[in-house]
Amino acid sequence: MKINFSFLRIAGSLTIFLFSYAGITYLDQISHSVVVTDYSKLTKPGSVSKSDFRHLKQLGFSDMSITHLNEGEIENLKGVNGKVVAENDIYRELNGDGETRFTKEEYEQRLKYYSGSVLPKFKTLQQIHLKLIDEGNHRYLAITEHHFDFNPMSGKPLVIELQLNSHYTLLEHMARQIAWTVPSFNYDKIKSSTAAVQAGDPPNANEDYPFFDNSSASSLFYTVPWKQAGLLHETVGLYFFTVTRFEVPEDWLVVDMYVQGQNPHLSDVVQYDLQSAQ
Repeated sequence: MKINFSFLRIAGSLTIFLFSYAGITYLDQISHSVVVTDYSKLTKPGSVSKSDFRHLKQLGFSDMSITHLNEGEIENLKGVNGKVVAENDIYRELNGDGETRFTKEEYEQRLKYYSGSVLPKFKTLQQIHLKLIDEGNHRYLAITEHHFDFNPMSGKPLVIELQLNSHYTLLEHMARQIAWTVPSFNYDKIKSSTAAVQAGDPPNANEDYPFFDNSSASSLFYTVPWKQAGLLHETVGLYFFTVTRFEVPEDWLVVDMYVQGQNPHLSDVVQYDLQSAQ
């Protein structure tokens, strides 16, 4: 009888633990969705002067990227002028190695579903924005933004390659990551952390990165080690953006920049045809 009683006590404790874990996971999924889709809590209104904000907005930067640039980066962009000549907006839902792409309207509906549903969600929602700005005098500025609206599997570092043609002259570049965390039991207290990300050496060519072009001296490789939430904290938002300036030869007719990525996989391009624009 003692053995049976001990077994029942262990089984009961295990059942309580499993139910508690399931409940915590369930609440985490719900709160994660509600917090991360409220953009008003993720930007930093008033952190940039009105004139600088207007200039950067006209240049092609989003509210999110503008409000997370530091003073030095903003100052460096004051002398840059131009207009957006090409852009590529990607809205997708990822599940493992597969993805489903949406229009902007479909994606917004998906976000509403994620924020309004009480069911746990295990897929990743991500939007990517690629822009090419013509500065004149054969100079271009490229902006890429990678925003995870919902990412239940945020542990692996994001790996991004910006592939520039070997004939381009790379002028300058920068990248920055932002992560938002909340205490596990106080979802209104959102804390953001931002850090510069330096371009590094290309990853070794192997099965994990078969599409990366290690041969181009003009390509930029970024590894984004997402900030992990501490004890009793949760990560509720991840965002990474890059700014790249380069010059093309005078007789160049098509300007493009390919973007490759891993964790999750990405392969796309932003392209400007000068002949079609004339």
